[in-house]
Amino acid sequence: MMRTLILTALVAALPLAGMHAGERPTLRGNVTATHDVVTIGDFFDHAGSHAERVLFRTPDLGRTGTVPAIDVLNRARAAGLVHADIAGLRQVIVHRATLTVGPDKLKEMIRAPLLERAGVDEPQDLKISYDGQLPTVTADPSAREPVKLARLAYSAPIGRFDALFTMPIQGLDLVFSVSGTAVRTVEIMTLAHRVARGATATAHDLQIFRVPRTSLRDDTVTDPDRIVGMALRRSRTSCSFLMADDFEEPLAVERRGKMIITYKVSGLTLTVQGQAMADAVTSDVIDVLNIQSQRTIQTVVTGPGRVSVQPRTGALRTS
Repeated sequence: MMRTLILTALVAALPLAGMHAGERPTLRGNVTATHDVVTIGDFFDHAGSHAERVLFRTPDLGRTGTVPAIDVLNRARAAGLVHADIAGLRQVIVHRATLTVGPDKLKEMIRAPLLERAGVDEPQDLKISYDGQLPTVTADPSAREPVKLARLAYSAPIGRFDALFTMPIQGLDLVFSVSGTAVRTVEIMTLAHRVARGATATAHDLQIFRVPRTSLRDDTVTDPDRIVGMALRRSRTSCSFLMADDFEEPLAVERRGKMIITYKVSGLTLTVQGQAMADAVTSDVIDVLNIQSQRTIQTVVTGPGRVSVQPRTGALRTS
């Protein structure tokens, strides 16, 4: 009889013989579950090969519940985890985890498909606006797609879209929608401040502004190189759309203004002061008064305040 009891005790002790003292399955006081069931591995540290065995169902998404520690222990032992330790606990708190999906994530899910539908490569070329505040939703983190963009309808002519999202929750697909506008835009040039008539536009006078592509005219200025160095035909205020015909070549000489007349012939260059008879830009042909001879001669404007006499107009008299 004594021999039988000793053998029984030795057999019962065998599972512990290969287990380190620090690896004995120990019950946790708080459990956060990401699925709809709680396993031995969720409840106990060092659950070993029994970790995947299911003990309880979890509360609903986002909810918290409690379970008596002795109930967890009894179910674990029945499932094969014989030498578990409840570590003096009386109950275990079980929380069902959720995945929070906010407006930024929903916008991210919509943006790429909208760019493709609108035929736009760069995000800044499509202005997306939403009807009201986007929701923050609570999704199931264990789902293959916690939140899915199920459908996206887009009308390019009117620039409106409707997006339909689905969320699998406890075997059902919950549905919600988001709508708004997606308008193709383009960069145009506007004035950063008021510029007076006749002033020459510089890069510092210009600023970039985005407008709907549909508001463009054929002559709307979109490239600053087209107008830098050009003169305004009329005064313009800041932020106004700029058209190509708002600009002209800057005057190189002004009527009654003084300039230098240059005459070149047979390697000889003569210069004399003159007075313009009209406004002109570079390359214009204008009449100029030779101040010394008081003769009017025909010249070509070569630059600001400078004209030249063509050989066919005759010799330049300086006195």
